[in-house]
Amino acid sequence: MQNPFLILIISAFVSAIVLPLIINFLYRLNLKDVSNVKMKDGILDNSVYVKLQGGKTGTPKGGGALWVILFPIISTVIFGFTPLNMVLSALAVVYGIIGIVDDSKVIKQGSSSFKKDHMLRRMKFILETAIGVVFSHLLITTLGLSQSLFNYAFITFLFTSYTNAFNINDGLDGLLTGQAVWIFTGMLILTILQNQTTAGIYYAILIGILIVFLYFNINPARVFMGDIGSMSLGVLALALAIVSNNLLAFIIMTVPSIVTIASSLIQILSIKYLNRKIFKIAPLHHHLQAMGWSETKVVERYWLAQIFFVFLAIAVSTL
Repeated sequence: MQNPFLILIISAFVSAIVLPLIINFLYRLNLKDVSNVKMKDGILDNSVYVKLQGGKTGTPKGGGALWVILFPIISTVIFGFTPLNMVLSALAVVYGIIGIVDDSKVIKQGSSSFKKDHMLRRMKFILETAIGVVFSHLLITTLGLSQSLFNYAFITFLFTSYTNAFNINDGLDGLLTGQAVWIFTGMLILTILQNQTTAGIYYAILIGILIVFLYFNINPARVFMGDIGSMSLGVLALALAIVSNNLLAFIIMTVPSIVTIASSLIQILSIKYLNRKIFKIAPLHHHLQAMGWSETKVVERYWLAQIFFVFLAIAVSTL
C-alpha cells in the first residue's frame, strides 16, 4: 500500500474507533489535570494562570496515548519490522513513557513545592538528554549518517529542544494539535514533491490520527494530549524531518513553536537576572490571553501563523 492519502483515511478511521475508548478509559481512571493548582509555602502562586485556565481543571489528560499506540501498530502493518520503523516506533513509545511519568507527577502532585518541581525538571532534562544520545546513535546508524561528534550533539540537542517546545506549546485547546496537522501536511506535500514515498506514508499516518484527535481537542476540549502526546509528537516530528532530509523546512515550519518556547526562556532569565517579568505570564499564548484575547482567538491566530510558515518552508524548499 503506497498511497499516502488512502493510508491517511484508514488511519483516521481506526483512530475514530479507538479514541472514544481511550477517552472513556481516562475518565474512568479519573486521570484529571490539577496542574493549575500550584502552591508556594501554602499560598497560591500562579493566580494569573488559574484565572485563565482554572476552568479546565478536571479535564482528563493522556489522550496522546492514541498515537503512541496506533503509530507503531499502523506503521508496522505497512512496513513490517524494518530498522527504520523500529527506531521510529521506539521513539514514540519511549518518549510517550517519559510523558506518562510527567503526567502522573502533575496529576498526583498538583500542589508540589516549587523546589521539588525544579528538582524533578532537572532530573527529567538529564534523562531526556541521555535518551536523546541513544536515539541519536540509532537514527544516525540506521540512516547511514556521519558518526561525527557534531551530528551526535546536534541531533541530541534537537531531540531535547523539540520535545520541550511541543510540550510547552500544548497549552490551549486544540493549539498544538492544529499546528501539528498543518506541519505534517506541509511535510507530506514536500515528500510527495520529492518522491519520498516512505516518509510521506509516515506523515499520512500521523495526520489521520491527529485529525480525529483534534475533533475532541478543540475548545471546549474533552481530552488533553498530555505530555505523553506532546513529547512523542515532538520527537516523531523531528525524527521524520531528519529521515526525509527536510530539517531546514521543518525548522521554518516550527517557528511559532520556537517563538513560544523562547518566550518562556526569556521570562525565566528575566526573572532570574532582572527580577522582573517581560510577559504577564509565559509562554506567549498565555500572555496573549492575559492581555484580553479569548482562547479561541489566540489558537486561531497561532494556526494562521502556522499556515504561513508551512507555505514559506515549502516555497524555500522548492526554489
